[in-house]
Amino acid sequence: MKQQSSQFEVKRGASKTTTMDFRRADFGLFRMLVERVPWERVLKGKGVQAGWIFFKEEVLKAQEQAVPMCRKTNRQGR
Repeated sequence: MKQQSSQFEVKRGASKTTTMDFRRADFGLFRMLVERVPWERVLKGKGVQAGWIFFKEEVLKAQEQAVPMCRKTNRQGR
C-alpha cells in the first residue's frame, strides 16, 4: 500500500541552538574576573599543556558569567 507523502509530512520545529550574545556582554566584569586570577603564581611550575588548560578553563568560566546566551532562531521551521 502506497502512502501519500503530503498527508504525512513532518513539520520541523524551530532550532533551539543557543549562541553567545556579545552585544549584551559585560566586558568590564569579564576583565575583572580575569584580572582576579594570580596568573604568575598559579602558572609557575606548570608545563605548557597544563598551563594552557588552566588558562582556558578560567577564561571560559569568566565568559560564562559575563556573556549572556541567546536563542538562535531558525526561520526555516516556520
